[in-house]
Amino acid sequence: MRMRKPLSILPLEIVEQNPVDEDDNDFSWGNSTYRQEGLTIGKDYLRFEGNTIIRGKLDPESLSLGATIGRGAFSRVQRAVWKCKDVNSKSSSMVVAVKQYLLCATQQKRQMLIQELRSLCKVECDGLVKLQGAFLEKDTVTMVLEFMDQGSLDNVISKRDTLFTPPTVAGVAFQLLHGLDHLHKHRILHRDVKSENCLLNSKGEAKLCDFGIAALMGDQSMNKTVVGTTKFMAPERLRAQKYGTSSDMWSFGLVLCHMITGEKPWDDVNSIVDLLVTVEETDPAVPIESTHEIEDGLREILASCMRLESEKRMPARILLHSPWFSVMHAIASFQEAVDVVVKVL
Repeated sequence: MRMRKPLSILPLEIVEQNPVDEDDNDFSWGNSTYRQEGLTIGKDYLRFEGNTIIRGKLDPESLSLGATIGRGAFSRVQRAVWKCKDVNSKSSSMVVAVKQYLLCATQQKRQMLIQELRSLCKVECDGLVKLQGAFLEKDTVTMVLEFMDQGSLDNVISKRDTLFTPPTVAGVAFQLLHGLDHLHKHRILHRDVKSENCLLNSKGEAKLCDFGIAALMGDQSMNKTVVGTTKFMAPERLRAQKYGTSSDMWSFGLVLCHMITGEKPWDDVNSIVDLLVTVEETDPAVPIESTHEIEDGLREILASCMRLESEKRMPARILLHSPWFSVMHAIASFQEAVDVVVKVL
């Protein structure tokens, strides 16, 4: 009989990575500028590590806020119209997504803002939601992001009457891997890869979003932190053990499972103890193969992500070159993946 390791009893919710210090006062109400960890945010500008991201084009008067389209643990996201001018002073309008953080609330909320802004300023690629800019008004930082009009992958799956076809799964998967590979090349862990944080638009693009709990690799305060959505967590993270980019790959594997089956992983598991036992004693590919016919290449990718031993999981940069993409579905670039997905959206 195989002996199990002691189980860490954790709630099936987001776990705070640091104690909340209500008395933390690195920001005072009424400050005209917020500076933290290389970021400088003013009433109409954003700078990161000495480089101006945006200036003079984004402020409260340039935005017309609309309906709430999403909520997180520490923020809400609204649809908005941004009225801006180009280099020739011609006016134009753009639909955007607006996320707001109240700086005077908690130190933890401010840290999530900083982590998200740093990640978005540091990296930019087709597989990641684009940051348009940010500004400070009174005690609130408003972050303006690319608007993805189809919403989350979770939402798209739940509204469909039929499952995604293999080409569609391949197109979405390739784009998400592209985004993960870019993050990992810049030594950034996403730490909350899940279907709700994968967004789609009507152009066929799939992008990762929500970098509020992203972390730099090598940050010793982060590499054992249990923070994120528990049912998408790799086993080493559930046990609060050291982790790295391979933990994101486990989560990506579960997103693949959701696309293949139309059902969220471990949806019937209600305790952390049962979740750990299920994760460590079940090969996710087995129940999938018993109810869904999947292609050999997809089975290989799924198996390479869902290994219990983190060091045996394949990185995104390797999976992007899988013959399942290039040979089976003629996808060798981000645009070719987009062209496949746009046909079904």
